Amino acid sequence: MGESSGPGNAVVLPTRKKRQSLHGYAYEHLDTFERALSSGVPYQTLIEATLAAGFVKVIPRSIETAVYRARKKRLTRPSHLAHQPIVPNARIAPFQEGHSRPPLDRDDTAAIGRRFRQLVRAPRPGSDEPDLLI
Repeated sequence: MGESSGPGNAVVLPTRKKRQSLHGYAYEHLDTFERALSSGVPYQTLIEATLAAGFVKVIPRSIETAVYRARKKRLTRPSHLAHQPIVPNARIAPFQEGHSRPPLDRDDTAAIGRRFRQLVRAPRPGSDEPDLLI
């Protein structure tokens, strides 16, 4: 049951930053973890590499969870956006290829305004128009 980590399975990870969590470490070095896992390196070898990188205690479940969360985070935030600030109220340029509407001229604008006022006004007293405004 014991897996031996021979020379072909050796993984060297960069040193952990001061007070860096395992999840942050896995996200930062996800490409290294991915290459190791895809080449057949067992999680036990990754645990040994993270211990050598400066972590005190790492269990198999925690390293699996850290890699899983890093993968998920990478999917939700592409790497080319990872270091850019998120601007919540950024203005988006209108779509202008082929499907853009022609601008309204003054006559169209006036006609739309008249129709809007007709629709939202209260009916005249004594008319048999239905009362649309409640």
